[in-house]
Amino acid sequence: MADSNVIDKYTFASDANATDVGDLTVGGYGASGLSSINYGFTQGGNSRNSVVDKYTFASDANATDVCDLTTARTEMGGSSGVTHGYSQGGAGTSDVIEKFSFSTELNTTDVGNLTVSRAGGPGTSSTVSGYTAGGNPNYLDVIDKFPFASDANATDVGDLTLGRYEPASQQA
Repeated sequence: MADSNVIDKYTFASDANATDVGDLTVGGYGASGLSSINYGFTQGGNSRNSVVDKYTFASDANATDVCDLTTARTEMGGSSGVTHGYSQGGAGTSDVIEKFSFSTELNTTDVGNLTVSRAGGPGTSSTVSGYTAGGNPNYLDVIDKFPFASDANATDVGDLTLGRYEPASQQA
């Protein structure tokens, strides 16, 4: 895989190709994304990258490095709370859940653990919880849930119908 630092944008209002609107501060692959109301965030990528980049939705511009993960990693999940962004798991089969504040530029802090260490388990969010489902090793089927209201470990709340590595995820 080639490292890339491109920020692409495409519209939901009409069918059209994406456009290059800026650059991340570090090129990489296997990063996770998440968002606040006004900003997009990209975290990690490659085993060498611990950067959390922020870019605005209001205009086309390059990203800025706003903080760092506790350790450089790739293939982690990303979840979006109202006030904080989260990363969970990652290559090397990590079980760490970290968070950072959308309003300050302070490094992430370790706030809990997944029930199973994993890489390639995507993150999703409800309004009150973050989720990670599937991942490696051994094509996991575990669905973990952790609260946004308090720093806590995840709980196993169910299973996928089939174990999967790097399944796609979507927010409702």
